[in-house]
Amino acid sequence: MAKRKSIDWESIGNEYRTGQLSNVAIGKIHGVSEGAIRKKAKEYGWEKDLSKQVREKVREKLVRSQVRNKNANPEEIVEAASNRGVKIIKLHRKDIHNLKAEEQKILKELGESPTRLWVGQYQGKIITKAFAIPVTDRAQALNNLANVQHKRIQLERQAWNLNDTGDGETIEDVLRRVMSNG
Repeated sequence: MAKRKSIDWESIGNEYRTGQLSNVAIGKIHGVSEGAIRKKAKEYGWEKDLSKQVREKVREKLVRSQVRNKNANPEEIVEAASNRGVKIIKLHRKDIHNLKAEEQKILKELGESPTRLWVGQYQGKIITKAFAIPVTDRAQALNNLANVQHKRIQLERQAWNLNDTGDGETIEDVLRRVMSNG
């Protein structure tokens, strides 16, 4: 009989509480099922209560890593962080622009009576036939495109700083807090 590996529920609980990974991902790491994790979470009263603190710590570390000089003044810290932020936001804007162009191509194709090509073989001859895509398939494609557009708009609002960080804290608040904690 094979020896059963003991399960480290303390580590699983800690990982669960950070809120960074899904139960399935945690289960894969620790070799337990997602259902077992849900059961233990309920049994032990685990809550994903540390996710906000983890996000804050990640932001702080990112901002601190921008400035190598530990004796840098607040202006240098803000300058370094803002330079990197501008670079990233410009990349996001470029990606979003490319996504928008692809959306427009798809929308144009859907409006031009798209076809589906059928290829078959009969008595050694290759036969091709184009069929119009049914209305239901076109409607589903439009629905999928609407979902992509919805996500793109959310990303666009973030990239253009039209939203706060999601939990009511702006980037300026993060920088101020990091600088005051030294």
